[in-house]
Amino acid sequence: MGGGISHALQRQCGATLVSGFAYLASGMSLEDRVARASHVVTGEGRVDASTLSGKVVSGVAAMAQKYQKPCTVICGSWDGESRPEGVSEILALDELFEEDKCADTTARHIQKLLSERIA
Repeated sequence: MGGGISHALQRQCGATLVSGFAYLASGMSLEDRVARASHVVTGEGRVDASTLSGKVVSGVAAMAQKYQKPCTVICGSWDGESRPEGVSEILALDELFEEDKCADTTARHIQKLLSERIA
């Protein structure tokens, strides 16, 4: 049972609490896509201890591990310690591109990383 609004909806309306990741992954056939992929890439603003507690990155990494696929996480920053099981590489933009931390260049940095490291 959840807390706050989810608890109220469960008690008052008979709502069912489901994993957001599982719900979305099912709706977009993520498991089939991961099974067919040669490499899995996912992302997060910051990888830290909270990433290990059921966030999307952890779910994607677990799926990649199930199908023995390498899994790279691209993030804005990383605490240097937290690594979800199944993640083979964490690329933190703030460590790789210190000279330019502007949000408007994030897509360019990600594109560069993907072409250099994964392609």
